[in-house]
Amino acid sequence: MSTILIVEDDCKIAELLRGDIEKYGYRAEVVEDFERVMETFRESEAKLVLLDVNLPKYDGFYWCRQIRAESVCPILFISARDGQMEQVMALENGADDYITKPFHYEIVLAKIRSHLRRAYGEYAAGPEETKIQAGGLTLYPERFALAAGERSTELSQKESLLLEALLRRAGRVVSRDRLLGIMWEDHHFIDDNTLNVYITRVRKKLKELQAAEVIEVVRGAGYLLNVPEADSHERPAAGAVSGESGGSEEPGARRAHAAQGDAADAGARRAHAAQGDAAESGARRTHAAQGGSEESGARRTHAAQGATADSADGQVRQPSEGEQP
Repeated sequence: MSTILIVEDDCKIAELLRGDIEKYGYRAEVVEDFERVMETFRESEAKLVLLDVNLPKYDGFYWCRQIRAESVCPILFISARDGQMEQVMALENGADDYITKPFHYEIVLAKIRSHLRRAYGEYAAGPEETKIQAGGLTLYPERFALAAGERSTELSQKESLLLEALLRRAGRVVSRDRLLGIMWEDHHFIDDNTLNVYITRVRKKLKELQAAEVIEVVRGAGYLLNVPEADSHERPAAGAVSGESGGSEEPGARRAHAAQGDAADAGARRAHAAQGDAAESGARRTHAAQGGSEESGARRTHAAQGATADSADGQVRQPSEGEQP
């Protein structure tokens, strides 16, 4: 039997919700001490949380973040605050749905059953929590948490989306347009500085975790997450750099190394070409010399043979003494 935790300071609404939930075969637990919300959540082992925004001590957004840091269970807000900003804040802080008051109990129960099926039933992806790892970083996108070794920190929904995009392509450039499209459905109305703000926030979180991985700016292209080669499970990556100013050092070294390699390669090709030209020129001169010698010898031989023949012919034609001419 699944337990539903009700975090609602209106006792009448809380009891009505409890009655309807139990009528449909679920167990309902109502929070009474609003300074011990997390203790009640852990003790009840709740599979789903119904959460109001206006609460004593801390508001519902705060408790949503606290629950999300420990659990991926569905969180449904039920609130009389029907403004667009409240709904956006609820979803960005980790909520799965937002129901405005007044509401129909049938709709609340239908949403409860739907989210339970999606999280634990026939539509559930699997028992294991989704993890995205690169180097020494582990992102838990379902509960907006980032861990590096023994340290961990909470993220907003946008920060989680940004890090997920960079972690999935660790060591490779992700364009600004791609990041904007992932983080906002209609990013054409988003100011360019908005992405810079989130990059700065994520860098601060990485620094708090003392992570070796850093976000590097690639001028005119986008951003990449630099993962140390020794710790990378994705692909060999460049060494760690710190921020935008340090980001130019490593690419400069790579460019210098590539330039040296190109120069050495070009020098070797020129030397090889020069040797080939010298050998070919020498071969042509040798061949020409041999041809000249052969031709000169042939001419001399031919001339000598002609002279000999003429001489012999002359001797034959001269009459000896006593012969008639």
